Amino acid sequence: MLPPLAIACAAGLGGRPTKLGIPLCLSANGNSIALTSALEPDFLGVENRPLAAASALAIAVRKRGRKLRLAVVHAYSTHDLLLRYWLAVNGNAPASVADITVLPPAEMVGSLAAGAIDGFCAGLPWADVASHAGLGFVGVRTAAIWRNHPEKCLALRESFIDAAPGATLA
Repeated sequence: MLPPLAIACAAGLGGRPTKLGIPLCLSANGNSIALTSALEPDFLGVENRPLAAASALAIAVRKRGRKLRLAVVHAYSTHDLLLRYWLAVNGNAPASVADITVLPPAEMVGSLAAGAIDGFCAGLPWADVASHAGLGFVGVRTAAIWRNHPEKCLALRESFIDAAPGATLA
């Protein structure tokens, strides 16, 4: 499960609260922010520098006179949090730079090709697929934003953890 989704479930966001524990991180890093090829000239010289890339994006938005439409895989996801953090890192309110929508990862490259979105934050392999197809480029690998950030976790009901601590540990 996505760690922010586990927190949202426990808090009852969007439904009845479900007490969960997270005994294990299953994967870390592995996400990327891909942007449309039309923005690539604005990113020359800022490769692998997330602060400079965020600044370049804000300048590109002002130059174009419109917010970008960016996609994430779920409203309660690490992708959403990392994207919003990256957009805000230079003091920009994320809502001033982008409208963020939710799309299944498998639809992101096609939506980028159709011009329905200007970019997305998703796990492997989607940003690389967009790049290899010539539709976009990797603006930032999320590991450069937050090194070793959790990506997927094992979430269990607290009642199971309490009833079977040995199985949980195993």
